[in-house]
Amino acid sequence: MAETAGKGRRLFRIGYGLSRKLTVIFGVLISVFVGAVIVFNVQTQLHLVRERIDQRSQQLIRLGLEVAMPYLIDGRPGELESIFEEISKQPDVERIFLLDEDGTLLADGSDVEIGGFLMAIEDLLAQQAIAERRQVIQHSGEVESIAHPIILGNNSYGIMRLDVRLDTLRDEIRTVWTRNATLGVIFIILGLGTSSLLARRLTEPLIHLTQVTERAAAGDLDQSIDVKTNDEIESLAVSFDSMLETMRGSIQQIHRLA
Repeated sequence: MAETAGKGRRLFRIGYGLSRKLTVIFGVLISVFVGAVIVFNVQTQLHLVRERIDQRSQQLIRLGLEVAMPYLIDGRPGELESIFEEISKQPDVERIFLLDEDGTLLADGSDVEIGGFLMAIEDLLAQQAIAERRQVIQHSGEVESIAHPIILGNNSYGIMRLDVRLDTLRDEIRTVWTRNATLGVIFIILGLGTSSLLARRLTEPLIHLTQVTERAAAGDLDQSIDVKTNDEIESLAVSFDSMLETMRGSIQQIHRLA
């Protein structure tokens, strides 16, 4: 009885150990795959979010230019103050103002006091934009700063400065990470459960075959193996069953001769 119980415990350890190893292997593979998919998905979504924010910034710049150009051509930049104030009411606009090439403030639509009308302002981004004669973008903390030189033909009408809040970008990035992390955890848990079931299904025929082998080694040849896996394990079971049948026939022949 003790020997039978010991064999039973050994078979359990063998079956449990193999199942656990397969579960770990499948779990690692699933986790790596899910992790790679999540990282790729996050990068793609973050790129789309940043692209959408950039498009919004350019849209605001185009709006400011379309509104400002008639006033600048007519030499009436001071009248842009009220228009810039309306643009500043947009929830994502931190500040919009207009400087000439010398850094003199021509129009300011923000509530933040950065200087008086026709006062010189030292704005490094605007200086870079006018020096390079191209739009310059800078990210600092939660604000995207844009300096756009206003050039028509050979005439320069100054620099439009726009600061856009990145609160929306930050919130969307947090949402993307949270959503994908949650989905990743769910898929990993489901994957581990599936891998455990798959490992158990793969090891059950081996455990059954081991049990039959143990009983045959103990002298019990009156048994058969019924394993339907359609693979090498089933082929091994059929061969072992055939061997048991041959051994039973040999023993019966020996008994008849005796």
